[in-house]
Amino acid sequence: MTAVRNPSETRLAFSIPEAVELAGISRSTMYALIGAGRLPAVKIGRSTRIRRADLEIWLSSLPTFRRSTAG
Repeated sequence: MTAVRNPSETRLAFSIPEAVELAGISRSTMYALIGAGRLPAVKIGRSTRIRRADLEIWLSSLPTFRRSTAG
């Protein structure tokens, strides 16, 4: 039996709505990140795409939230 893969696991680039959904951020935040140069985007024809590798690099660069244990 062959396992069915989720298309988001194999795709190399995502549309803005797809990248927003995967990253769990708003559309305006996505465009702000692109505009500030913090998240690279590529154009394919008239479409804007976010490469999987760039999205993963951006997410891994975010600081880790650590809850304070002092109370």
